[in-house]
Amino acid sequence: MEVRFSFEKAATERCGYTLEAVHQTIKSLFAVHDLPCVSDGEPLAFQDKGHGDDFAVMWDIILSLLRADWFMDCAAIAGNLEDIEAGHRPEVIHRPYYQPYKEHPKYTGFMALYVHYLYVLGKIEKRQYPPRMTPRLRKEVMRFERYREQFSFLRENNIVIQEDMTAFQSHAEENLANFMKQRTILNVRKKKRKGLYDALADVAALEQAKALYEEGLSGMEAEFSRYMEAEAVLERSGVPREQLTAEKAAIYEQLAQVNADICTARKKLSLCKEIQDRLPQMEQTIEKIESREMENHEKHRGRQNRLLPAF
Repeated sequence: MEVRFSFEKAATERCGYTLEAVHQTIKSLFAVHDLPCVSDGEPLAFQDKGHGDDFAVMWDIILSLLRADWFMDCAAIAGNLEDIEAGHRPEVIHRPYYQPYKEHPKYTGFMALYVHYLYVLGKIEKRQYPPRMTPRLRKEVMRFERYREQFSFLRENNIVIQEDMTAFQSHAEENLANFMKQRTILNVRKKKRKGLYDALADVAALEQAKALYEEGLSGMEAEFSRYMEAEAVLERSGVPREQLTAEKAAIYEQLAQVNADICTARKKLSLCKEIQDRLPQMEQTIEKIESREMENHEKHRGRQNRLLPAF
């Protein structure tokens, strides 16, 4: 692999650099990884040494240079010169200098008194923060949301008495067992074809690496070998790739649907169990509320009887 860099001397000097300094900076980046410079002039060229990781190292250097503003201003100068001559781009892009954060100074004396009266007269409003939710209030809100979910579940499934709940729970357990059986069958089918499915995925993922290897790019030997192994697996199977692709998509789609059905069935059973476990406590709570209302009603009637005139 060979990488070449070309710069315009006049444009580089307009950015505040010299061509020699730019060349020396790029040379130092490649020299750290012991990558040789095969052309010291224009263009500046570097070449790998044939090692397996040279390709990745050179790409890391290129990406780091592309992220540098000075490199983009100097290297992409062919198109920038036309914009500069046409007046669409300034010759030098002035960027603001970094300034560290400084805390706002505290007002004292007359200035502090002035700001205080601005607050008092309402000219400056204090920053308003939303009220914080206490842990107890958060717990009550979560409990209310849970009760609302349970009520919606009972209403949607038309559950009124205990017999309705028992029948619904039995039906949900039966559906869950059927879904589990379907998932087992689909997993067995997928496991039998796992080698072919993996080979199909490798061929699709490594097709670009195979093309780069055939173009003579080094560092792609492992990917090319894996690609050829996957091709051999598909050839030995004798199954057309279109048929295999459609079969794989169908199985994975059915598995996704069955898993969603299983989650829904388990959630319904979980709600049934929560409602049945909470039923005794809810009955006690209702009895307490009814007895309290009865006491209040008796007190109200007694108060009204005392206010009635005696004949």
